[in-house]
Amino acid sequence: MRLPLIFIALLFSLCSAHAEQELLLDRAEWSVPKTAEVVLAMPVLQTAMKHLQHSERARLIVYYPGGDEGSLWAIELRGWLVSLGLEADRIKLISGSRYPDRLQLQIEE
Repeated sequence: MRLPLIFIALLFSLCSAHAEQELLLDRAEWSVPKTAEVVLAMPVLQTAMKHLQHSERARLIVYYPGGDEGSLWAIELRGWLVSLGLEADRIKLISGSRYPDRLQLQIEE
């Protein structure tokens, strides 16, 4: 009886290790004057870039608030990430953030 429980626990831990990770980027954090150093110093982007560098299959999904402002914000972020070396085809922008003042970033394996 213990062996099936251990197997289930191991399987669950492996599945959750490959689950998508959500990170949040606040509008206030993004609203500062930007340079490459400033963008790279943002903790949420550091975390995202580390995950993306460790897996060539990983993609970044960016959920942005609807409307022109949210769209422009997501496009600006994509531009910065591409200029910092992330391939554009590894970034997907999707309208529909649950938050009006945050971008939701997910790493998809």
